Amino acid sequence: MEQRYVAVVPSIIYMETTENFCVQINNLNEILNLTLLLDSEVLNQVTVKEKDVFQCIPFQITRRSNISPPSEAILELTGNGLTQSFENRKRVRIEKPKHLVFIQADKTIYRAGQEGKE
Repeated sequence: MEQRYVAVVPSIIYMETTENFCVQINNLNEILNLTLLLDSEVLNQVTVKEKDVFQCIPFQITRRSNISPPSEAILELTGNGLTQSFENRKRVRIEKPKHLVFIQADKTIYRAGQEGKE
């Protein structure tokens, strides 16, 4: 049977936030080394030994990288074994992390002058 794979990565990647790339490989007959690169900078490497595998691998773009958001970059996944290899490239958007603040009140609406519980 022919080796098949699917790689999934987010289209928007936030700086200094842990993201995941997930890969599913079927009918693997050898050890495969996977490398994730962003504009030629290695983000993570992993070795796959199982015949059929689904695995999510975390990665992070640090402030030390040469990327200044917002920008676009090429995310590249390469797989290399003794007899098989593949390469998958995808254009992604790099952005600053979004900080959200959630406020929980003791009631849904306050009228002017009303105070909350202490």
